[in-house]
Amino acid sequence: MDFILRLLLTVSLGIPTIAFGDCDLDIDGVRKYEHRILNAKSTAARTAAFDCLFEIQQKADHEARYLANAYLRVLLGGPLVKDVPKNSKHQAIAKDLEELSLKGDRTALQFANGDWQFYKLFCEEGNVAHCATMVPTEDLIEKQAPLIAAGSLLHLRQAYLVLNGQQKEQIAQRIRTLYDRIPKQAKVQRKFIDQIYAELFGPQMPLGMLS
Repeated sequence: MDFILRLLLTVSLGIPTIAFGDCDLDIDGVRKYEHRILNAKSTAARTAAFDCLFEIQQKADHEARYLANAYLRVLLGGPLVKDVPKNSKHQAIAKDLEELSLKGDRTALQFANGDWQFYKLFCEEGNVAHCATMVPTEDLIEKQAPLIAAGSLLHLRQAYLVLNGQQKEQIAQRIRTLYDRIPKQAKVQRKFIDQIYAELFGPQMPLGMLS
């Protein structure tokens, strides 16, 4: 399903898939790539380090994947957690990525793709009866940092695509509610909810064509 999710994001959002390079897929790698992100002298260097964190988030063993996910959440503006050392650069990087996301940067998509792996057990494998209760709620998304909220909105999109029946309708209503409630001042979240809503319920046009 990893390939299908990535393909769905690529086709509907008009953003290329990631060609991962050689990365250290362990706990030391998580810390190394975060250090490179915090001290990158160029956008290309920062992007390369982020790509390795995303690869760890998706492909590494259990402990490294969870740690990479925790580091990524902080780097994308989420609250500091005990496993991630505090650094004054975290918020500045998140703000920069928020601005870039309005211009088509794929960071939120990459994060959502990896973060979805933690929901698959409840939403795609075995008994999926509790998927709708496990994915983010409206209230939670409204409290999240912009890029984390964008990832949560993409989780709702994916849940809508894989579920059926009453659960699918619950997710549909959650998306519609957020479409009505997210203010235009929340530019990142507004961009993503508009795109997702248009794809699922509105005119049949590729999301990459929407402003």
